[in-house]
Amino acid sequence: MKVVPGKGTGHKGIVELSRRPLYVLLLVLALFLLTQILIGWVWGALSRSLIKTELVVEGTYEKTMDLCGMITFREEIILAPASGFVYYNVENGKRVPADKEIAVISEFPLGQRADTPDEPENGALLQQFKSWLLQEEEELAEDYSHLFPGREAVALHASSAGVVNLVIDGWEEYGPDSTFVYLSEEEYQDTLQEPEVMYSGKQVYRSQPLLRMVDNYAWYYSAVLPAAAGEALADKERGTLYFAFEPEEPVDVQRVEADRRADGDYEITWRVDRKIGDYLFQRWVTAELVYDTAQGILLPQEAYWEQDGVEGVFVIKHGMVQFIELKVLAERGDYFLVTGLSPYQQVVTNPGRVREGQRFRP
Repeated sequence: MKVVPGKGTGHKGIVELSRRPLYVLLLVLALFLLTQILIGWVWGALSRSLIKTELVVEGTYEKTMDLCGMITFREEIILAPASGFVYYNVENGKRVPADKEIAVISEFPLGQRADTPDEPENGALLQQFKSWLLQEEEELAEDYSHLFPGREAVALHASSAGVVNLVIDGWEEYGPDSTFVYLSEEEYQDTLQEPEVMYSGKQVYRSQPLLRMVDNYAWYYSAVLPAAAGEALADKERGTLYFAFEPEEPVDVQRVEADRRADGDYEITWRVDRKIGDYLFQRWVTAELVYDTAQGILLPQEAYWEQDGVEGVFVIKHGMVQFIELKVLAERGDYFLVTGLSPYQQVVTNPGRVREGQRFRP
């Protein structure tokens, strides 16, 4: 058998191209550029998924100082017009209109017959009755009508609208209608009295305090400030306080009075015209007074990074990752208030995944 050479042309182009070095060089260059484009696209997509960024914004830094002070109200003490057992017709902490019946005082506990009181009370009533018989004519001005059985229950009505408070703590005499009280923590503890909590069925005596009627439209906070802070705030008509019983709620206050003591400290009282927390049942309260404010940049805490002992943050600048030193002023929730950054600057929020000089493709 004789092999006849074929005339096919399937690999002729490659063979001819392989004989031309210029064409080979161009083919390799084209493949290299295509590979670079593909690698750049993949790396850009990967880097965008690995580097997380956020635009920072401006924030306010509040400089505060701790205070201890007294809360007072415009309030009225309702006294018992007769001895007996008090029964309240209103709920503690609720506002009532003027002329509403707020309590009654019965001669004996409700449900107990007037002719069968307890033995100790019989003895006390007998002694009071004997005293009444022995009184001289000019001494009969005191009311002894409660000694006689069968007295009808005495009803008490609110003389004005207000909130009922059944806790008598001894500080009711102070407030805007009399004088504000200024005490240190030690002075308050020295004068502290156990408050008396009133309730239905409690035995009371004539002229004994039964409840407080509190005007809840405004309340007052009085405190003693150090000389430096007091001098800076004495002339400011308005301010901001954070009270311990509602620490996350800023409260705008208006100065009512400010006086300087002989030792240089200041006595200042502010008025509050809004409801907050359970302020009606507060007396001695700690608070934070905002005495100054400063501007800064709010930086997410996860963006904060320490590199070689330097506090800072990674930012994106001209498509590159750069490290910038900063100073932390304060902490606010999940953010630091810092200086050293510009508003709307792009910061890296996962700094552990980047390095300085790394390229970032948006």
